[in-house]
Amino acid sequence: LSFNTFASPEIAYQAAIDYIDKISQNPALAQNEEFYNAAAGELAKIIEQSPNRARNYVALAWLNLYFSSQDSSRINEAINLGNKIKELSPNKKDAYLILVAGYALSGQADKAQEVISWALVIDGKMGEEVKAYWEKIR
Repeated sequence: LSFNTFASPEIAYQAAIDYIDKISQNPALAQNEEFYNAAAGELAKIIEQSPNRARNYVALAWLNLYFSSQDSSRINEAINLGNKIKELSPNKKDAYLILVAGYALSGQADKAQEVISWALVIDGKMGEEVKAYWEKIR
C-alpha cells in the first residue's frame, strides 16, 4: 500500500475482507487496533476517492462492527455506513445485515425489525436471510 499504485484500493479492500473472514474463525483478531486503524484509514481514503462504490462501505462497516468492542461509537458509524450502502445499492443484502447487526449491538430491536421488514419487501428471499441472521445474533 505504501507504493500507492493503481492496485492499492483493491489490495486494501481485499485485505480488509480477508481479515474480517479470519475474525469469524479467531475472534481475538478483533483486538488488533493497529490493523483496524490501518485498514479503516485506507478504506476511508478509497471511499473519498470513489464515493459511489458500495463495496468499500461494506468492508468498512463490517470492520467497525467487528472492532466495536474496542470503541462502541463504531456501531453508530457502521449503522450510518449501512444506510449509505442501502442508499447506493438498495438490493445489496450486506446493507441490511450490517444494519441488523448494528441495531442488535446497540440494543435497538425495534429498528432491527424495521430493517427486516424493508428487506422482506425488497426481496423475500433476502428478507428471510436477514431475518435468520437476526435470529442468530440477537
